[in-house]
Amino acid sequence: MSYGCARLGGANQPAEIEKNFDRIQVMGYNVRFEKAEIPGASQDQFHEREWQSFQAKYPTLDYAYFAGGSITCKNPSEDQLKDLARIAYRQGWRLRGDDGEYYDEHGNVIAETPAKQGFFSAVKSAFANARAARELEREMQGVECPFKVGDRVKSTHRRGGVVTRIDKRANSGLGIIEVTFPDGAVIGGMFPDGGFELDA
Repeated sequence: MSYGCARLGGANQPAEIEKNFDRIQVMGYNVRFEKAEIPGASQDQFHEREWQSFQAKYPTLDYAYFAGGSITCKNPSEDQLKDLARIAYRQGWRLRGDDGEYYDEHGNVIAETPAKQGFFSAVKSAFANARAARELEREMQGVECPFKVGDRVKSTHRRGGVVTRIDKRANSGLGIIEVTFPDGAVIGGMFPDGGFELDA
């Protein structure tokens, strides 16, 4: 179940956001932009002029808000998270969640680097991964995508997409479907249908 960020009315945000910022941050799940590390400066602190520049550059992104020096989105949907992650990547920023996790430019959580394994642990892990891959491949046999490249599809929040990639072996054997929308956004989903349906 996804909730999506509330639409907050662009440049004329209510003063209640700033007044109730501490309470807003506590309730729900937030993601926020962080700038590159600058010695002596807090990473997620933005100035009013940066917020205004952000709004001018991304006028349709009306689900983000500025309060307490942060550019934040509350309870983002999967599509909103991907949009925010792409923007962060383009701006040279990072997107960080409430639990301290960071997102890559596709909206996926960046995994922490695991501790180095010993030889026997590495061999055991390699065998376990190979066994899991064989089992997954066996389970995926006969599962086919209901679309073909070039089909017009829609998602819950977008219409007019065109299937541009179907790869049954991608995503560690789980498969992927990529759809390009008229605004240039490319959204991927897991095989077999990726959460998309034909757009009649």
